[in-house]
Amino acid sequence: LPADAAGLDGVFRVTISTDGRFVYTASYDGDSLCAFSRNTLNGTLAPIACYTSPNLVQGSDVALSSDGKRLFVTGYGSNSVLAYARDEATGGLSFTDVITNGSGAKIARARGVAVHPAGDAVYVTGNASDRVVAIQLNQPAPQLNAVSPASIAAGGAAFPLTVKGKDFQPSSYVMINGVQKPTQYLNSETLVATIDAADIAVTAEKNVSVFTPPAGGGLSEARKLYIVAAGATPVPVIEEINLGGIPAGAISATVDVKGAGFSPGALVIANGSGRATTFVNDKLLRATLIAADLENVGTLVLSVDNAPALAMAAQSAASAPAVNAQVAVGSEEAVMDNGGDEMPLVQPVQVAAAPLQSQSASVAPSDSNFVGIDVVSPNLNPAPGVSALAPDTAQAQGSAAQLVVTITGSGFVLGAQAYWNSEARATEFVNATSVKMTISAGDLLFGGTANVSVVNPAPGGGESSVLTFTIVEPPALPFFYKTRLPLVRRG
Repeated sequence: LPADAAGLDGVFRVTISTDGRFVYTASYDGDSLCAFSRNTLNGTLAPIACYTSPNLVQGSDVALSSDGKRLFVTGYGSNSVLAYARDEATGGLSFTDVITNGSGAKIARARGVAVHPAGDAVYVTGNASDRVVAIQLNQPAPQLNAVSPASIAAGGAAFPLTVKGKDFQPSSYVMINGVQKPTQYLNSETLVATIDAADIAVTAEKNVSVFTPPAGGGLSEARKLYIVAAGATPVPVIEEINLGGIPAGAISATVDVKGAGFSPGALVIANGSGRATTFVNDKLLRATLIAADLENVGTLVLSVDNAPALAMAAQSAASAPAVNAQVAVGSEEAVMDNGGDEMPLVQPVQVAAAPLQSQSASVAPSDSNFVGIDVVSPNLNPAPGVSALAPDTAQAQGSAAQLVVTITGSGFVLGAQAYWNSEARATEFVNATSVKMTISAGDLLFGGTANVSVVNPAPGGGESSVLTFTIVEPPALPFFYKTRLPLVRRG
């Protein structure tokens, strides 16, 4: 460890993140918790920060949750356990909570700490109180980003509604106008709810939200589901894009926008301006980003508009100067009086203008939700994007000892690490759009689903979105009945 790390005095315990990029120590004599970034090629460490608190005296032990989002440290002299939120991209920490001896927990001289693999409890030993104390952890509040489809024709049959967001739990469920719906948990970013025919019987707007029960949890913000007349233009929705991050200064980039409800004339909007868009099908658009989109570090905001010409004409009318005199509609010589300046009655409409954002509450919008692409410094690794797994399905308890899964995406760099249910797996870097992950037969023992993601190493880097791998139950073995045949005697 670096000898010049301020606060690093009397190191007692150490832990490392599952991706091998960050190291954390409990400093007994320094009364601190120290974080370091780790070079994955040569193992050298660089200090990030040492964190102190009046509630952290004689740091004794440190532990990370299995998802890498929370870190816990015990204070032997302060009889306490402290919780920190962890930035998975930078490794930095921010204090969230503390429990001390007597506040519902007997942890006098708090010593050891461990986190349950499910992430729902932390265990702390009290050296002086002769106890092992289990502390239930609050689940995070769910974040709802989009619903797909965003619109559905009135009078149709029951259908599955895909809900995209963050911090979903197996106990989370979808609600329509406050009424709970049967919900399938796919992963921490995706739920699928069954919407009844009665919910879409007539044209209307319905509020979709996600609720996670206590401990912790709570209700997400709502998103709209539009029930529209048959034949109406659908409301587009973006579910995911294939780019996680792009280095600033790139000349151009191609982005695949996946979702639902895209029309043949749909336009991808980047920071308010239309970009050349290819309609592949109603679930996929392909757009070209230009140098102006990528010249500055920050977040590039994307959306889709199914009726860009209408939106831009309305925006043009809304931004036009006030008219002081009436003109005869249809007159070839008609002009508008604008303080003496003549202006043609009909203005040219530019295809690349921003979509109209304000919509009547009674009219389904033509524009989608927003998603962001990180434009990062050229000196930093981008966050990767993932788009497909091959294969994406396997049978449980198969004959193979291991299985190689190709992960297709974008922005992969040397040292990229693939994860299976938040646990690192052997990873081969192929190129910027492909890595290979090897899973074992032990990963495929039982039917269900697994979450797959990729993390790019520091500097910069970060985690991709999650893809779902399906594990199919093995076929049932035939059951043979034993029967006793009647004895036939020959006379």
